[in-house]
Amino acid sequence: MKLKRLIILWMITISFFNILFSKYAVKASNNKLVTTYFFYWYDIYTSRHIINPDGTDALTDHPKDMKDFSYNSVNWFKKELKDMTEAGIDIVLPVYWGSSQEKIWSYYGLKVMSKAMDELTKSRVMTPKVGMFYDTTALWQENGGIKTRFNL
Repeated sequence: MKLKRLIILWMITISFFNILFSKYAVKASNNKLVTTYFFYWYDIYTSRHIINPDGTDALTDHPKDMKDFSYNSVNWFKKELKDMTEAGIDIVLPVYWGSSQEKIWSYYGLKVMSKAMDELTKSRVMTPKVGMFYDTTALWQENGGIKTRFNL
């Protein structure tokens, strides 16, 4: 029963992602492309993924500027996307979890990112294409923390 629920969660996740980013999808090409994963779960206003629950620093590397460093910020996403384009990155892979424990930032952050891409596109600013990085930690979380091998 849990496996069926996880498969349904996976299908919903793919549908949700396709709805938000289909217009930014990568078309097949023989050219070499530069791709990066993108963790967008940070929120300076709540310290989510910035300060650990025990009060220690959750960041391995620190951004130059923590101003508006948040998955809730369209401006932060716009800056990140412009920086990626300037660095020559062709494809960004937002690291999506989608589990019930992480959906606060996982779902909402993608919506904010989509809005940022729409605004940049309307302003004729180039952005990377979007792929999907589905972090399967979400499957582990939805399975009650039981480490199970999933054959997807």
